[in-house]
Amino acid sequence: METVVLGAGCFWCIQSVVDKWQGIISAIVGYSGGHIINPTYGNLCLGNSGHTEVIEINFNPKIISLKEVIEKFFEIHDYTKEEIEQYKSIIFYNDLEQKNIIEEAISELNSSNIKTEIRKSAIFYKAEEEHQKYAEKKYGSK
Repeated sequence: METVVLGAGCFWCIQSVVDKWQGIISAIVGYSGGHIINPTYGNLCLGNSGHTEVIEINFNPKIISLKEVIEKFFEIHDYTKEEIEQYKSIIFYNDLEQKNIIEEAISELNSSNIKTEIRKSAIFYKAEEEHQKYAEKKYGSK
């Protein structure tokens, strides 16, 4: 199993898409990158936590590679748009190997307008239970 943490806007929407990719073991919504310990959704909505809505993706690299995860990530959101901290496009990598794979995938996009931030992994805080699988619970999507 391998893990990567991605932010691409509303984590509810991203989770509902990522859950459908083959090779995904789990997709957990949460918060990362900020300065508040144990943040809540309310902290993010206030806009002063420094955290971004993210999704921690655990995947089987024998079924879907990190490069494929990153390529799909760029297909499902607008990585050229400046967003507020809570909703920005961001990738948290775990090690130099992951960083290199991510940078290679980005270079293949051939876009000079990429706003996605690439950062060393930070503490991932799992979001409150009502936010997990929100779209599936609310709209029955899966």
